Amino acid sequence: MKAEVSRRSWLKAAGVLVASAAFMPVSAVFASKKPQNFRAQGLKLWQEFNHFPAETAVLKAKLNANENPFGPSEMVQQAIQKSIKLGNRYAFGELGVLRELLAQKEGVKPEQILIGAGSTEMLEKIAVTLFKEEGEVISASPAYMSLIGTSIAVGAEWKPVKLQDNFSHDLDAMQAAINSATKLVYICNPNNPTGSITDPVKLRSFCDTVSEKVPVFVDEAYLDYLPADQQISMVDAVRKGKKVIVARTFSKINGMAGLRVGYIVAHVDLIAAVKADFFAEISLNPLSVQAAIAALADEPFRELTRKEASEAREFTYGVLKSLNITWVPSHTSFVIFPLESDGKKFMEAMTGLGVGIRIFNFWDKEWCRVSMGTKEEMNLFASSLRRVLA
Repeated sequence: MKAEVSRRSWLKAAGVLVASAAFMPVSAVFASKKPQNFRAQGLKLWQEFNHFPAETAVLKAKLNANENPFGPSEMVQQAIQKSIKLGNRYAFGELGVLRELLAQKEGVKPEQILIGAGSTEMLEKIAVTLFKEEGEVISASPAYMSLIGTSIAVGAEWKPVKLQDNFSHDLDAMQAAINSATKLVYICNPNNPTGSITDPVKLRSFCDTVSEKVPVFVDEAYLDYLPADQQISMVDAVRKGKKVIVARTFSKINGMAGLRVGYIVAHVDLIAAVKADFFAEISLNPLSVQAAIAALADEPFRELTRKEASEAREFTYGVLKSLNITWVPSHTSFVIFPLESDGKKFMEAMTGLGVGIRIFNFWDKEWCRVSMGTKEEMNLFASSLRRVLA
């Protein structure tokens, strides 16, 4: 009886309707909305928030997508090569193995793990499941916009809460912003695009308290870039039965962005709700799953990437300091800094020199975000930056 009460409580708080377990196509979700073009609104928000370089640009230093320049590792490459013959098969068997390994890693039950083609797919599926009946999502401003854009696309309202002066989440203001329409609080920690971190002790207290009212989604895509003793995940809240969702990815420190593997850890009822809306794990293929299995065992590669990213950040800080440019201290694989010049022209000039960067618009400023690359790539970034700003 207690388990059933817990189940009802979760579903009520999340606003999830699972009366039918039948697959509900995304087109049906959109068709049920009011007659505004929500998808266009979500895309417009994304486009206004950041700019991409031209797809046709030939880049000598691709520093615009936070990709790991050293991956995938040799262990992962070998696993892929051995799995080529499985390319004609679905990944259901391999997924079972990976799910068990992830459950062991996170200290949860296998049914609390949902795997997808990168963590972004998981963010978007959670958004569709929770907001197909509309509602309100709270996040920081700025934040990673995938979940927010998708939530708006299916009819949600977005309530942004500005980061604090030190670029950490304003947890008190976020908690105060919750009302009867709120269905989710989204926190990216470390945050993208700022690279900043929120105190994990304060965040844990926030998760424990707020999840009694509404689910809290903590996106930990960049957590692995912190020193090992500072990688404090919120997954322990999931273990305690809290309405907390944690997302992790193989795209960043494991160097598998193109292989597309990520997962969430959550209450079993939310996992079931997403599966009721989607054929949730069909997007995975055996090669990627075998690659993820191999990556889990390759801690030396993660340590190498962590070290290289740290050195690249320090190099970037030195370059910016020499140019009297301030920056946001980063705990990730990228650094962001404000621009005095026109962002689009700056991006075009850097792209013209073969360096890909990203421009963001927030707080009435334009910002440049540069991903950490190899030493050669960072040297090219430095010389190009000096040239453009001369």
